[in-house]
Amino acid sequence: MPKIVPFLYGNEGNIIMVQIENEYGHNGFDVCDKEYTLWLRDLLRNYVGDKAQLYTTDECNIFFT
Repeated sequence: MPKIVPFLYGNEGNIIMVQIENEYGHNGFDVCDKEYTLWLRDLLRNYVGDKAQLYTTDECNIFFT
């Protein structure tokens, strides 16, 4: 992560978004560890701060059918 920090949008770079996770919970086992996703978010916030937008693409929802 430290390698991309100079290239973040807020540092005059061209990286506008950083993806936290991709399709977490999409393994068919209805497993979603919210603590894990929050840990990842916090980890990336330490590097990214407000210099780029964090996002995730997943189905981490216990009510999803």
